[in-house]
Amino acid sequence: MNRRKWNAILIVAASVLFFPFGQAYAQAPSISSISPTSGPIGSVVILTGSNFGATQVGSTIKLNGTTVMATSWSSTAIAAMVPVGASSGTFTVNVVGQNANSSTFTVTPLPAGWSDSDIGTVGLAGSSSYANGVFTVKGAGAGIGGSADAMNFVSQPLSGSGSIIARVVSLSGVSTYQQAGVMIRQTLNSGSMAAETIYSSSFGFFQYRATTGGGSSDFSSNATLPYWVEVTWTGSTFSGYISPDGINWAQVGSTETISIGTSAYVGLGVSSNTTTQLATATFDNVSISSAAAPAPIIASVSATTVSVGSVVQINGSNFGTATTVTVGSSSSVGLVQFDLSQLPPGVTAAQIRKRR
Repeated sequence: MNRRKWNAILIVAASVLFFPFGQAYAQAPSISSISPTSGPIGSVVILTGSNFGATQVGSTIKLNGTTVMATSWSSTAIAAMVPVGASSGTFTVNVVGQNANSSTFTVTPLPAGWSDSDIGTVGLAGSSSYANGVFTVKGAGAGIGGSADAMNFVSQPLSGSGSIIARVVSLSGVSTYQQAGVMIRQTLNSGSMAAETIYSSSFGFFQYRATTGGGSSDFSSNATLPYWVEVTWTGSTFSGYISPDGINWAQVGSTETISIGTSAYVGLGVSSNTTTQLATATFDNVSISSAAAPAPIIASVSATTVSVGSVVQINGSNFGTATTVTVGSSSSVGLVQFDLSQLPPGVTAAQIRKRR
């Protein structure tokens, strides 16, 4: 056998040994964990694993068959946003034609810690959902106020003093006097002591019930949707505020004393003012603050007008910790830097606002 034939044989043998079936295959991706394991539409889930590739180019993610958008991607971690229309199931990551499946993710109607209930005699059952930062609440009933409330209430427990802020984006239904707003109440009974700031019929109201089953008192000020509303609770005093923009706030009425104790429920209330039809309200920018989990507060920003790709320094407190921000060493005052080139679609620098 001549040298030319031996060379050909050696080349074929090397090809079989190092490149099976004629080509080299990349290592298959794998998903070792997901966090969280449940959440509503719009929530971000971190998929941890290996062999995802340095970038997403050519790769895809699905949740139970629905295409998912990745907000960040690396070879060992992917941040995936739960899409509209998704249902509970597994995440599937496809990298160069090879699939990796996660454990089951459960799509929930509300974020963790929130619950929905009808309070009082409503006639029709209410409901609520959450997606992409927006709560949609449907409620019937004779109204919020008087000696007993009748509404749908989306809430969570609150211990000690606290507050809730929300922007009422829209309110629709058949009654002129349908209501939507924020509330802190002692119990989920209809006649509970309570304080709320609500929107109804082109007015912002602060109203309260100082005794169980007692009558309600209210104060009002002109308002046009979308409008911001807030209730604050400090010790045994309650106050209501409204704002057209989330920056310039005005107190409605006076600060009132209600001895509700040390535990309460805080949330969003909606009533159609009738037991035969539902009203539908949407809320965004919902923020609850408590002694245990204080809301972030912005003290100042380094610039108010910037171009895309600029970095804005935001000084304040209670920012917490995350991989996308840098927090100063002080536990009470921190420094956060936001890279505006990484903002989600539709979010602009104008939406970075200073709280009252």
